[in-house]
Amino acid sequence: MLGINESHLPKTISDAVAITRQLAIKYLWVDSLCICQGDAEDWSRESARMTEVYSNAHIVIANNHGNDSSVGCFSTRIPRPMSELNLPGFARNLVAMVLYIQDEMWVDLGEFGGEALTQRGWALQERVLAKRLLHYNTRQMYFECSQGIFSEDDCTTKNRYCSLDASLRQWNELVASYGKRKLTNSSDKFPAIGGLAKLFEKELKAQYIAGLWSTHLISGLAWSRSHQIVSTNKEYLGPSWSWASYGDRAIFSGEGGSDISKVVEWNVEPRSQSNVYGEIASAWLRIRAPILNLIPGISESMFTLHKDDRSRYVFFDSTETESGKRHTWDLEILLLQEKVINAQIDDNYECFALIVSKVGNERKRVGCKFLWD
Repeated sequence: MLGINESHLPKTISDAVAITRQLAIKYLWVDSLCICQGDAEDWSRESARMTEVYSNAHIVIANNHGNDSSVGCFSTRIPRPMSELNLPGFARNLVAMVLYIQDEMWVDLGEFGGEALTQRGWALQERVLAKRLLHYNTRQMYFECSQGIFSEDDCTTKNRYCSLDASLRQWNELVASYGKRKLTNSSDKFPAIGGLAKLFEKELKAQYIAGLWSTHLISGLAWSRSHQIVSTNKEYLGPSWSWASYGDRAIFSGEGGSDISKVVEWNVEPRSQSNVYGEIASAWLRIRAPILNLIPGISESMFTLHKDDRSRYVFFDSTETESGKRHTWDLEILLLQEKVINAQIDDNYECFALIVSKVGNERKRVGCKFLWD
């Protein structure tokens, strides 16, 4: 390696060099070496190339068990427990050993639950985009390709990402998985999934709009939180109507619904023109939709609709939204979609709505609501 002293490399990178040589592969790409650290413009430019980097790689090495680059790929494995069994009818005692059939892979079809790398936000698109992967896990190795996931204990498991069809449903599933992962820098929320966005934009033939798609904007707005987060991010990550504006898993509810609102216009300004799939400086939507007023009810989560005396629960996106000043807000409910629940019953449907607060002449999402009839 010209210009790089291998003895100075972190253990994981040094191991990756050894693996690459054993596979007789000439080149090795490492993000921390190939992207100028501390150079924001180079980072923005290179992060926009993640689709090409990972999808064109001959193989991707995933050190799943390592918390950082000092751990290395070749760790000491946890010994498998063994014990002696005294069985009647056998001349000698038998030794029993635990065999990990499919190991931890029963969790979420090969998500490798519990491994450190699988908790990182950036690692999702790296795995989905790759043609082949070598996984170094706590207990054993795995090889993954479009045919499945193959382990040292000779088990084969279906690869949940092997049939990437770039559909809206699959995008929503990836976003849901992405929301469960962690990012060191919250500002990476869009960049860390930008490579997938670039791929899906080409396949869906739709414009990418702050995590949503121009062909399905209304259904893309119909998301809710798996649980209420403690507070919102202090820094601007994206518009309030995007799932990426909060650091939590989003659940999409718009599939199969009929739009009762319409997006008239939108605008998204990226923070850097070198990566339109990266950080966002500003974004807005103009929507034409039915709006109802909300009147504070008997508790912090209860409201009544204008001209309606029934109390209804409202799901706020964060606890910061539910503060003592909440009752002084001018809240409205913006109707997005309706969906028939039971075709056998007349008028049996649900409606997904956004809870918005007025901010000058604009409105900001603060929560959501399902209405049933």
